[in-house]
Amino acid sequence: MTRTGGSDGDVAVDFTTPGGTATAGADYTSTSGSLTWLGGDTAAKTFSIPIINDPDPEGNETVNAGLRNAGGGATLGSPDITVLTITDNDNVP
Repeated sequence: MTRTGGSDGDVAVDFTTPGGTATAGADYTSTSGSLTWLGGDTAAKTFSIPIINDPDPEGNETVNAGLRNAGGGATLGSPDITVLTITDNDNVP
């Protein structure tokens, strides 16, 4: 995430992984938290969604990554959810 439109004051946004076709705990590790920019900070912020490798050929699956609860006068652009694809790396026997 990148802060744009100035760097006055502290701002924050929450992130989460709200669903998709992949199964949390089996295909990826559900994650949530907050990203914070202090006044003057314009550095990009990131978060990770750990992928769980399994031997099952399931085809490609998706996990959603969402932003919400912008604070400190920040606003979210659109869309506030993006769809990520977990590419199946298992061979069909």
